[in-house]
Amino acid sequence: MSEPQTPRDGEPTETAGPAAESTPSTPPAGGRRAARAEEPAPTGRRAGGGGRRIDLLVGLAVALPAVVLASVAVIGAEADPVPSVRPPAGSELTDSTLVCPPPVAAGDAEVLALRVPEVAGGEVTVRSGRTELRRESTIEVPDQAPVEVPRASGVVTLEAQGEAAPGLVAGRREPSVAAPCRAPAYDEWFLGLGATARNGSVLTLVNPDDSNAVVDVTLIGPSGPIEEDAGRGVTIQGHQVLRVDLAAEAPRRIDVAAHLSVSRGRVSMTVEHSWDPLGAGQPSTDTLPAQPRASAENLLLGVAPGGVQKYLYVANPGDDEVRATVRVMTAEAVFTPSDSDDVVVPPQSQVRVPLRSLVSEKAEEGMIGLVVEGSGPLLSTVRSLVRGDLAAVGGAELLRAPAAVVVPEGDARLVLGGARRPGVVQVRAYDSRGTVLGEDARVEVAADRGATLDLPEGTAALTLVSGSTPVAASLVVTSNGGTAVVPVRPSGVRADVPSVAPR
Repeated sequence: MSEPQTPRDGEPTETAGPAAESTPSTPPAGGRRAARAEEPAPTGRRAGGGGRRIDLLVGLAVALPAVVLASVAVIGAEADPVPSVRPPAGSELTDSTLVCPPPVAAGDAEVLALRVPEVAGGEVTVRSGRTELRRESTIEVPDQAPVEVPRASGVVTLEAQGEAAPGLVAGRREPSVAAPCRAPAYDEWFLGLGATARNGSVLTLVNPDDSNAVVDVTLIGPSGPIEEDAGRGVTIQGHQVLRVDLAAEAPRRIDVAAHLSVSRGRVSMTVEHSWDPLGAGQPSTDTLPAQPRASAENLLLGVAPGGVQKYLYVANPGDDEVRATVRVMTAEAVFTPSDSDDVVVPPQSQVRVPLRSLVSEKAEEGMIGLVVEGSGPLLSTVRSLVRGDLAAVGGAELLRAPAAVVVPEGDARLVLGGARRPGVVQVRAYDSRGTVLGEDARVEVAADRGATLDLPEGTAALTLVSGSTPVAASLVVTSNGGTAVVPVRPSGVRADVPSVAPR
């Protein structure tokens, strides 16, 4: 029988038999809490509520950029607090001034004043004088019917305020002279001026206000701008009339264009042009038409067949060369003559072209006007001698509202053109006493053709209303003294008031 083995230190005691399996293990001293205390502590973050808790700084780092982006999007979607530039707003005209040029011939010629349709009448202050304007009288100009302006010698100005200002129109009825009364201008052109004894122009500058006015009159010719210091910084004292003879102040053998630019105050300028054959016939004088702005299309209404020394003047105030095409307008169509060449106008210059080289005798049959189309903005005028009388035709303006015009003495014909679509123009004629002559006439107009209307004998003024389409108009008036072409200009009824945005 073998002896039992004694276990070595550190080795476990081996228990055999069922007694060993059924004996429960004895917990360590201190119970269950002590056992838990002996367990190793967990490492890392402690989870709570079934998931990880996001650190506050990490949350802010994620949320703040999103909030900033959302705010920027909202701000960008808001309306601009400073509105964009808006066009001027229309307002009823409350101040109106018209300046009537002095009579061309010796003596006085009747001046009439009237209103455009659909405006009220009112009082008008009249001043007149040859070198200084004095207050003469106050007259009542009713709605539509014309009245005579008293003491119309020399230059005449008409001033109206408040409700009497809108729609005031006036003109001088001198035979064979186009002499409408016009509002003072700040920027306008005159073409075909001369500065010689045979072919000379006289400028009449009128200041209708109390304070002084300052103007620049610059000249351009076929070779470009003309250096002439005499026309720069010209001062016209209040209510004064200044006349400038180009032949005396700036003599030259070429025809020129004049640009009026007002830097202070208000000024009205009229150009009287004279043709003197120097003993070979009677001299003739007429006014040259004013043109407020250059345009790519110039409509010259009233250019009729015939005449001698018939020239087309084309001015280019821009910095680039312009090519102009001349088209003929009749009562049936507008067409380009087959043998017509383009007119080339260098920058800042005026050229003179014989009209016969552009429009043949056959092509001018039935002609009532010309259309001068340019590759850029330009100005144009036709000047000619008709039965020894000087006549000039400038660019017409579209009438977008009712208009009125005073008719010089003689047999008058109304010429219409420039309509963009079919329409009807209603015309009412008055004699010098304000009596309506017959029934209103209705003239049909359409695009790409002109129209004419012979006015009743004794017509001294007329009104025009075209509600369906804008249209341009001129008067061709013949008398024993010759021919005058009077443009019908838009009448001042409303004024543009600039829109000022808050700052």
